[in-house]
Amino acid sequence: MTDDRPPSRAGLFVSYSGLAIAAGAAALLLILVAVVSYRSGAEDEKNQLLAERTQTPPTKPADDHTPDPAETVGGTARVPEQPNSRDAGNDATSSGGSALPVLGEDPRERGHNYLVVATLFRQDATAAAQFLTDSGVPCVVVAPEGKSPDSLLQDRRSNWLVVARQGFSTEEYKLPSSQTRRADLERRVKQIGRRWKQDKKGSTDFADSFWDKFGK
Repeated sequence: MTDDRPPSRAGLFVSYSGLAIAAGAAALLLILVAVVSYRSGAEDEKNQLLAERTQTPPTKPADDHTPDPAETVGGTARVPEQPNSRDAGNDATSSGGSALPVLGEDPRERGHNYLVVATLFRQDATAAAQFLTDSGVPCVVVAPEGKSPDSLLQDRRSNWLVVARQGFSTEEYKLPSSQTRRADLERRVKQIGRRWKQDKKGSTDFADSFWDKFGK
């Protein structure tokens, strides 16, 4: 005889109850883990704050007035070297002019050879000499040899000489090394002369400069 009654639901009911218990246990475990992690993190942060508070701040070193080793020589302060007065008279300063005036007392020495850059009216000669000096070749405006500067000042049309300050004695003038220096001076004067004529509208480019012995 066949039993047509529906199967009992007792087994299915037990399964649902077990799942609910397992889920609750898992949730409780997660909560427990979260609490433990939070407490552990809080404890670590607390310990870190305590360590920072107890740490002694670095002491700022006092100002050290010991001179830089690069500024001392043999344990004493190094004094900047002063330019040689002779070199200051012969060599140019290309950093914005020279302390040597372009007008005034004639600095030439008798028996020395000087490069005569140009022969110009006094006003033009002064401007040219200043341009040369500011460009690196110290020059001076002087009266032609045998002429009185006082008498030339009375005539606005009188000619003056623009002369390079660097001179060579008779002995120096003959040396091979002097030839190189003289050639270099001539080259620099011509370079400046081209700028003088182009930029300043000068009446000459100093191409006709020549050497002359003062006090023949």
